[in-house]
Amino acid sequence: GAATEVANTAPLLNHMAIKRSYAPFTKIMQVIREPDSADDVKLTKVELLNALLSVKMTAGIVSGLACGLAPLAGIPVVNGYLGFLLCLVLTVLLPYILYHGVLKVDEEDFGGHIEILLHEQNVSIAAFLLVWIFIYSNMNAAAPHLQG
Repeated sequence: GAATEVANTAPLLNHMAIKRSYAPFTKIMQVIREPDSADDVKLTKVELLNALLSVKMTAGIVSGLACGLAPLAGIPVVNGYLGFLLCLVLTVLLPYILYHGVLKVDEEDFGGHIEILLHEQNVSIAAFLLVWIFIYSNMNAAAPHLQG
């Protein structure tokens, strides 16, 4: 009956939700491939902020990896402020380049630079710290001669 019909449509609804979640990335990739199409691609505020959050999370994880693995490459340990500075520069600069340089978004339509750049910044810093601490701790446990 009705329960079977609902159960049969559940995979389709899940597929539609997943497809919809990739929509901002499809639009952004279109602009990257065809820069002249930037004026034709319209992102909603939620789509833009979600796409920028993904960029920030990736930047946070990459900077955490860089800071955690630095001692293995013979680079002096990136202490305190330098690691945070690297994280902040990457998690602010990369989204700015994406929305301002590539997508040519009018930031006032989305609440201004501050709202766009600081949206979910704490999440990317948390990812940075988690990766940095995990990698650095495990590398020092495996190779204590790197502790200075």
